[in-house]
Amino acid sequence: MSPREFKIVSFDLLRKPNQRSNWTYSRRGVAKKWSTYFGIQPEVASEVWNKLLEKGVIPGGGKPKHLLYGYVLLMRYAGDEACGQIVGCHSNTFRKWAWKFIPLVFDLHHQVIRLDNRLNGWNKTESNTNMVMDATTFGVNDSYPFDSKMWDVKRSKAGLKYLVAHAISNGNIVYWSGWHKGSKSDIKMFKEELMGLMDEDECIEADAGCSGKFCIKNPNTAKTRRAKQQKGIVRARQETIFCKMKKFKCLRDTWIHSYEKHRQAVGAILVSLQLGLELGTVSLWDVEYEVEYF
Repeated sequence: MSPREFKIVSFDLLRKPNQRSNWTYSRRGVAKKWSTYFGIQPEVASEVWNKLLEKGVIPGGGKPKHLLYGYVLLMRYAGDEACGQIVGCHSNTFRKWAWKFIPLVFDLHHQVIRLDNRLNGWNKTESNTNMVMDATTFGVNDSYPFDSKMWDVKRSKAGLKYLVAHAISNGNIVYWSGWHKGSKSDIKMFKEELMGLMDEDECIEADAGCSGKFCIKNPNTAKTRRAKQQKGIVRARQETIFCKMKKFKCLRDTWIHSYEKHRQAVGAILVSLQLGLELGTVSLWDVEYEVEYF
């Protein structure tokens, strides 16, 4: 499936009854429609579909439009009845196919989000730091029985926390983990998982809330004003990744499905963002980073 073929599929899904059968959109109109209803661009949908096809995991009877059902759920998150109206199918049909394809896109994270990608373009002679990490929390309903550790004090609500890291040299999303309980600290998540995967002399950028390990370089470790500015810019780029994740309404609103499905949704969104970065449909600004830690 090419991006052009996915555009045709989306026209059939979103065309209004009073529009001509040969109705087409301008390039800007296509981008706007896809951003509004799917949160991605046709190039990403094409890449995802082709990867699923290569793995041979397309369910029997599955069609490209059914992949878009999953993205409509992630992007709009308005209930099966309302989302079914958007794509012109029954709510049961929409729910069936959306939750068949979201886990399949999630399963691509081992292939798409790889820690080795941080090595691309990294010159270790300039700096032994090439990753930025941070955690973000998404609101969910309280668990039953009530678990106080699910409560995120910063946001005053129950939440699921995820740790995400991206490479400074190329902007790729190279690591993620979750879900974690909302009260769990960033430093604890890092020590339990990501720290053991890093090289012995490798360091990582983090915000001021992380300290206690030599490999963690928070804002307080900057030696010069220029270094402090560069560190701030790369951390701001990490926040931009979170903003792009929260463009999807399912992560911006309170999640009402199971916690495991939330993990699948977050993984599918991160896979889509990383593919968008590779294909050029998602952009992050380039940074200059020459901070030395020796």
